[in-house]
Amino acid sequence: MLLQLVEYLQQECVEQTEDQTGEQDGTGEEKDNQQEWTAVLLLDHIRSQNRYIRLLERWSQQLQLTCRLLLGHNPLIILLGERPNIKEFCHRLRTVKVDVDSSGKKCKERMMKVLAETPYSSLCQHSLQGFVVKDYKSLSELTAVFEELNLAELYQQMLPTLSG
Repeated sequence: MLLQLVEYLQQECVEQTEDQTGEQDGTGEEKDNQQEWTAVLLLDHIRSQNRYIRLLERWSQQLQLTCRLLLGHNPLIILLGERPNIKEFCHRLRTVKVDVDSSGKKCKERMMKVLAETPYSSLCQHSLQGFVVKDYKSLSELTAVFEELNLAELYQQMLPTLSG
């Protein structure tokens, strides 16, 4: 009988320990939020370039995001970091005056589009660090940038949006 009691207690302790570690791990949604994500944003325009770039760099540092700003016909931002921080970055773009409109008044980036948001690919870890601004003049140069970052597949998915 004593042996049965010891076995019972061991089994209960193991189940409780497994339940507690399951609770600490969190739900699948919490894991997604803590997981690294890659997002590509399409900006409507950048008229006050110096101010805009300084603001984006400050936000990326505050939110601990890696950022690549691609300036060309379609201004793009590639972000790498935790999903809640990427969402906060997008929220700030839409709610804070970041640029000037055609008449010179300060404006928000309400026309920004999220072209892609996917779980982080470890392949681009070494290629994408800090805050970098890069100019491109053609789609072939833009393609080369995405290939350099090992994001060619993601680029192919977004290409119809950029071409249209």
